Amino acid sequence: MLPFWKESPFVRILLPFMAGILLYLMVPSANLLYMALATLILLAALLLFGSRKDFFKLRFAVAGGLLLQLFLLCAAYLTCMLHQIQTSPFWYQHHAATGSFAIGRITAPPEPKEKTLKLTVEIVQLCDTAACVSTCGAALLYLQHHDQNKSLQQGDYILFKNKLQDIHKSGNPGSFDYAAYCAVHHIFQRAFLKADEWRKAPGHRKDPAGFFAKVNARTRAVLKKYIPDKDAHGVAEALLLGYRTDIDDETWQAYTNTGIVHIIAISGMHMAMVYGSARWLFMLWPFFKKRKSIAIMISMLLMWAFACITGLPASVTRAAIMFSFLGLGEMQEQRSNNINILAASAWCMLCFNPMLILDVGFQLSYLAVLSLILFYRPIYLCISVSHIIADRVWKLVAMTLAAQILTLPLCLYYFHQFPLLFVFTNLFAVPLTSVILYFEIVLVVLHFIKPLALLLGKMVSYLVVFVNKTVLHLSDLSFAVWSGIYLTWIQLLLMLFFTGVFTLALFTRKTKPLVIAAMLMFIFCFTLLLRQFEILGQHKLIVYNVQSQSCVEFISQNRYFHADKDSVVKKVNHEVFTLKPAHTLFGLSQSDSTLSTVYKNESLELFSFRGKTIMRLANTHFHADSLLTVDVLIMSGKCDLRAAWLAQQISTRQIVLDSGIPYWKMEALKKELKNTGIPLHIVNEKGAYILNL
Repeated sequence: MLPFWKESPFVRILLPFMAGILLYLMVPSANLLYMALATLILLAALLLFGSRKDFFKLRFAVAGGLLLQLFLLCAAYLTCMLHQIQTSPFWYQHHAATGSFAIGRITAPPEPKEKTLKLTVEIVQLCDTAACVSTCGAALLYLQHHDQNKSLQQGDYILFKNKLQDIHKSGNPGSFDYAAYCAVHHIFQRAFLKADEWRKAPGHRKDPAGFFAKVNARTRAVLKKYIPDKDAHGVAEALLLGYRTDIDDETWQAYTNTGIVHIIAISGMHMAMVYGSARWLFMLWPFFKKRKSIAIMISMLLMWAFACITGLPASVTRAAIMFSFLGLGEMQEQRSNNINILAASAWCMLCFNPMLILDVGFQLSYLAVLSLILFYRPIYLCISVSHIIADRVWKLVAMTLAAQILTLPLCLYYFHQFPLLFVFTNLFAVPLTSVILYFEIVLVVLHFIKPLALLLGKMVSYLVVFVNKTVLHLSDLSFAVWSGIYLTWIQLLLMLFFTGVFTLALFTRKTKPLVIAAMLMFIFCFTLLLRQFEILGQHKLIVYNVQSQSCVEFISQNRYFHADKDSVVKKVNHEVFTLKPAHTLFGLSQSDSTLSTVYKNESLELFSFRGKTIMRLANTHFHADSLLTVDVLIMSGKCDLRAAWLAQQISTRQIVLDSGIPYWKMEALKKELKNTGIPLHIVNEKGAYILNL
């Protein structure tokens, strides 16, 4: 038997390739020509080394290995550079000044939002009255709701006013960085368009993606027809197709809190069912029993067709590539190394888009599968069960526990919570949703048989409603989820290294790895202690970046006073996606209204905090008898301010324009204040304003 390192060549390829991608993310400023030249030189050296006689290669094997690692690292760095759309001379932002209008091709199914229709478009031309320039590059468009929106579909062209602006991150502490998420998918700009600022252009481009999008839409139409219950068909769409738009936030959060969100986030389980079921059905036919390779090939084609219908998310693509490699190995009657196949699929995906390494779904998907490969069998063998039903239950429990081992640190780092009921919820939800999936597939395939379709629709609706009610009930339990957890990236690495070293100690039964694991755990606990000291010493003023709303908060140690809590809580998204992440980041656990004294009238609010005076100005409809001295002036709402008036009424060291100021007011205020000599912070442009006191 070959050692693991020899048996897994793609692991040896993947590690330096990933190192090259990470090097690019840390130092992205290398010269493209020099990097291409270095890669070619290393390739030539490798080929020259490979042409030498065997005794030479054996004698200098270390040098050959080093050359290969350096080549892969440089190749990964070069791949990252070539994948950046900014390096293309046709990128539309290089020609932004030449086009007052743009023509974009819709590259994804239109996505309805609360107030707009979201489109992902490829900018194919920029136009003005004189000429048009051919371009490339993706952008997001948000169209005001209108009847003409209903006619848009993937592949259509749209002519619109060029109002594209950079996607800025909110800058709110601890919040999701939407700008970075879009950058991973090579999208850097967006535009909000009124109904009279765009129109559908002639032409429609048909491509495979558009065909599969139509199949997806028709499948959803079938599900909606035979599963009329809104909550039921929303979850049914997510289970079968990964389409989440029709799931309400409460249901999604409940699935997250109970640890079964992976069920409605389409994943490898779905691909295993499609590939395994198709292969099993084909092998029932005598024709395919003698022609096993044909059955496997057709099963793989059906699996990839299903993957394309779902839109090829990272978890689905990973699973499809893995099962393809497994199928090819089975066709050649060769034993497959699962870790090698996993590494091969990761390498293929990173070659296609190196920035996927930053995608949370990509990371969790691969770590979950690796965790299953490494830990499922040892956990399962811990308990011997003779009864067949009990054995099936224990297998599911072992799989659930195994998948959590490597994904736990990442879940804590990204989502700041841990579902405590995940074993129990997976135990009942996975079998039920598997049955639901099979029913849905039969429903879609045989929907033309109306009596059968109606029966299956009712069965699916009943089962989904039962699962939803159970999950919602469990999610409401006080002990369902452990939340408010915050990990730094250093603590994340410490947890991952501890898991790896401790696992090595268990597998090898050696003392040295166990000692190293204990040291890593000690360092991890020490970082937790340092964080508590940091929390006890913190005092901050935060002006959040909340859309069209003023939002000010004062922090002292683990307490906070929120000046706008009543108005923010009315909009649940602001509380969940803005305040909660910040409170988790800063370790805040209790509200305290005594932190700040407040004076308020219709024009202004005065706050006194830690010896600082903060004024929030709503309008200038007042006159002070003497000059008011404040440390921070926050301008909000429709405040119409003149520099001369400010010099007479208020003396301040810092001006903050908060997100409650309309865009049409912002430019006028910036021009008025830029010559005052007072530092200016614009929340909508620079993100949240944070003052450490």
